[in-house]
Amino acid sequence: MNSSRPTDDSNGKRRLLVVEDDAVDRMALRRTLAELELDLEVVEAATVSEAREALENEESWDWVVSDFQLPDGRGLDVLSHAAQRRPEAAVIILTGRGDESLAAELMRAGARDYIPKERLSADRLGASLRTSAALLEAERQAALSREGDSLLAGAGTELAKSLEREDVARAAVTACLGPFVDFALLDVMGQSGEPTRAAFAHRDQDLRTRLVEAVAASTPDAEWMERIFNAREVVSAPLDAGTSDPALGSTAAKDWLAATGATALFSVALRAREDLLGVLTFGRGRPYDELELRTLRRYAERVGLALDNAELFGKLRAALGARDDVLAFVAHDLRNPLNAILGGATNLLALELGPEARRKQLQLIETATRRMSRLVDDLLDVAKLEEGVLAVMPEPSNPGQLVEEAIYLMRPSAAERGVRLESAVEQDLPSVLVDRTRGIQVLGNLIDNAVRVSTEGGVVQVGAAAAESGVRFSVRDEGPGIEPDDLARLFERFWQSSSVGRKGRAGLGLTISRGLVELHGGQLEATSEIGLGTEFFFTIPAAPPPP
Repeated sequence: MNSSRPTDDSNGKRRLLVVEDDAVDRMALRRTLAELELDLEVVEAATVSEAREALENEESWDWVVSDFQLPDGRGLDVLSHAAQRRPEAAVIILTGRGDESLAAELMRAGARDYIPKERLSADRLGASLRTSAALLEAERQAALSREGDSLLAGAGTELAKSLEREDVARAAVTACLGPFVDFALLDVMGQSGEPTRAAFAHRDQDLRTRLVEAVAASTPDAEWMERIFNAREVVSAPLDAGTSDPALGSTAAKDWLAATGATALFSVALRAREDLLGVLTFGRGRPYDELELRTLRRYAERVGLALDNAELFGKLRAALGARDDVLAFVAHDLRNPLNAILGGATNLLALELGPEARRKQLQLIETATRRMSRLVDDLLDVAKLEEGVLAVMPEPSNPGQLVEEAIYLMRPSAAERGVRLESAVEQDLPSVLVDRTRGIQVLGNLIDNAVRVSTEGGVVQVGAAAAESGVRFSVRDEGPGIEPDDLARLFERFWQSSSVGRKGRAGLGLTISRGLVELHGGQLEATSEIGLGTEFFFTIPAAPPPP
């Protein structure tokens, strides 16, 4: 075998294999090819065995032009081997003698054309090369289109099987494996805004098993995901051990990426309402063409939709759970005041009561009604906070007066439990910018919470002290304290620390207080020591001096 041009195809030329044992015919064929306006790289072989070697060892071929009669076989042998090893190549058979029956046999075997040597010319061969290549490309595109339709149809079924985020992620990287994809990797944005590896799959199950831990250990790069998001997609090819994109994760990503055998990557941003859900990366051992990329884009759109549906389903489930919590909470907390109202009304109607007894029954009804009214107000406040429509109207206020008024309002309920309220307000504090009603509501909620966890004879201290940016308010009790692991959950709706036991009730007071403090530009926090009590504190900014 010899070559009339270098065999390196990095120059992008179309590649043609000539299989001809006769030196004179080879020379005539060279002259004919030279007359064509085609940028060709021509490789020559003289036997079937040399042709097989070229077909197996070279990376790709566009055409094979073969004589029918060869020293160690026939053109049919070359045709058969090309069909098995290089189906992308169009095979044209030349012969010095033959008839229509031979031509029909060759075409049935897969030849793209049959040219008698006495009719060989530049025009005839050029037309054959162009036509056969066009027909082969059309057939290839049609096959790819059918495979793409099959991929998308199957993906729709797999992605719709579950609304669980983890199930959708697994389906996203497995349903695409096949002719288009050797491996797939899904990176998603976590709840905290940090990217995480969600799923990985490879066509080779053994290879997937070996790589899955290494893939999971290589953390995706946030800047790379942002780059994909801004560009919508990135095609990376060719890849090799020296050029593999480390942006897929840490530098360890090069190792597992090289092990996949991929030489081309296609990364697509998954979007929902212009938000980044994640990045889906496809990889395989040969470059992608535009039809394949178009199919994978449509596949990624389905994955993005499925992930978005799963996320919305999770939010819906959480909302339904919160609704059930509200209903359970309301049903529980309304039962006692309703029973009190019912009992008081029944006694007033059924019994002949004296003035003092009637007054006590009416006071019982009034107290129960106030409890119900407070519950309704709490529910409305939480709803407004979550919708972002609760407004505050800050104005300059004296912090000492806020503390004293909150203590005054809460002293009767504290006295009922045998708890003493103490004020610890520093002198000469600056005025603070606060919605007076809401500020007293926050302090009242914190005092009420502290009183409920205190034992009889305990002390709750309400303080105000100078802080760097304003005034620091605090409420400290001498209760049982809160476990460190429970502190992070203090402000969740309807949640109560197990260390508090069954004192008081789980409710909305701390949730509302946190939201109101944040509306004032502060942050409600807590510290606690088991057996020594808990302190809640927050800072309200100082009011500017009057003009």
